[in-house]
Amino acid sequence: MIPTTFAGLAVLVVALLPGFVFVSLRDRQGPSRTRAAFRETSVVLAVSAASYVIPAVGLALVAVTNADARAQLEAFLREPVAAWQDRPLLVFAVVVLAIVLAAAVAGVGALISRHDSRHDPTASAWWNVFSANDKGDAAVRRVSVHLTDGTLIVGNLNSFSREVAEHGDRELVLQHPMWVQPEGAEDLIEMQAAATLISARNIKFISVELFNEGAEPDQEPESDEETAP
Repeated sequence: MIPTTFAGLAVLVVALLPGFVFVSLRDRQGPSRTRAAFRETSVVLAVSAASYVIPAVGLALVAVTNADARAQLEAFLREPVAAWQDRPLLVFAVVVLAIVLAAAVAGVGALISRHDSRHDPTASAWWNVFSANDKGDAAVRRVSVHLTDGTLIVGNLNSFSREVAEHGDRELVLQHPMWVQPEGAEDLIEMQAAATLISARNIKFISVELFNEGAEPDQEPESDEETAP
């Protein structure tokens, strides 16, 4: 049931916040997958409920060991509106602390559960090739893209689609320095653009070279004619 008041909506957002934090951090560095709505909703609900257990247990321990805190907690549970009117700053501080603690628990859980997605057998070929990194996270990727019309484009990788589904709407972006060799040409021509975007539907195949940051070659790469067997 969807809340129809601002207060109800605020309560719903606060209740589900840890789950949203978990999902966001879990998917931030990994391949982009389209998951079933029911499954994602179940994850958000389960993580949110589990995350609020920690602040609830902490509050219960404080109430057990402190008679004044126990009395205030009992008063809040019996008459929350009256407790808010009586001590608004205290109630606000406790609620905010519980929300922050629950979100932190969810965030830690997401970081712990996240595996090394750079070698994920369920990810796309793009992800495994562009993320596979034997020279450290600072490696520069020199990408040679052979297009379906025979054109060769060479440049440093800027970004690429993280989607697992391999379809023609995916894109990758190369950045300066870049070179292009039209079909039938013998030499590569340096491109003056800062970056170029290439659609997967126009790509025939790709090759990748890795260089350490600052150690990538300054010279122009060899043309396709010179490297062909």
